[in-house]
Amino acid sequence: MGECRYYMKVKWAVPITLTTAKRIRDFLVDVAKAEWWWQEHREKLAPAEFWPRFRKAHPEAARYLQLQGIDTKAGDCNNDLCGKLEVGYTSSVKEDVKEINGGLELLEYSAEVYDAADWTDLCEWFMREYGACSAAWVSENNVDPFEMLEV
Repeated sequence: MGECRYYMKVKWAVPITLTTAKRIRDFLVDVAKAEWWWQEHREKLAPAEFWPRFRKAHPEAARYLQLQGIDTKAGDCNNDLCGKLEVGYTSSVKEDVKEINGGLELLEYSAEVYDAADWTDLCEWFMREYGACSAAWVSENNVDPFEMLEV
């Protein structure tokens, strides 16, 4: 499997607060770190050992996985998580989230991620957790840039 660029727009009816902006930044960084933690531990730990450690190290990522229907108590901690924690590489996410500040009404976020990821639940998370009124995503796999060009 490869990678491609994903794009997400999130809209709020009113500007977000500084507190909400910080929560969003912290969430995206935590999920990016959780993805690497999972990759490092997925085949080394049984679910009974994996999940308590994962939940302690990445509580927001664990809550996000629950939204996606993942059993974070005893469920599969190997292949079931493929594509579920994809928000970008930790180093680039840390840099990208610096742009998320209070007063924002429209967030445009993009990242290079696993090409089979699905950001539908990520959009839902932004609406549920951060009060966004709408959110949508697309990946390079879903669009053909040449079809968008008129000559």
